[in-house]
Amino acid sequence: MVRRDFHYLVEWERKNNTMLIDSIKKHEGFKTTPYRCTGGKLTIGYGRNLDSIGVSEEEATFLLNNDIIKANEAFDSIFEGIDIPIKIKEVFVEMIFQLGPYGFIKFKKMIKAAKERDYKKVSIEMMDSLWAIQTPRRARELREIVEGGRD
Repeated sequence: MVRRDFHYLVEWERKNNTMLIDSIKKHEGFKTTPYRCTGGKLTIGYGRNLDSIGVSEEEATFLLNNDIIKANEAFDSIFEGIDIPIKIKEVFVEMIFQLGPYGFIKFKKMIKAAKERDYKKVSIEMMDSLWAIQTPRRARELREIVEGGRD
């Protein structure tokens, strides 16, 4: 049986950084964003064919964890020195994950309310947004966490 789990492949590459890997990297090139290869397939990285292969759940979880780390770093820079209850922090990190840091900082009134520990106003400002209209179920669920998440 051929092992194909993500950790095995990472370890395999670490131990076997051979001419094959170097050659594929050289010929494929590296792209951080999706593009169409010469065959018209949606591709990313070192020639990963997203149309045919996609990503495994384990690979997607790896990417998710990296994105959460970045969202946490953005949270830390936005709320530097401000003590935010953990459940509300997690709501904000999820919003940063979804909207990106630049989308999140557009919630100026909500951020100001959070820094003033006015969590009732935070929940109001969350719902008074295009974000809440576009993702109503998520917005309601996150608002409920804010309303119940004051430590």
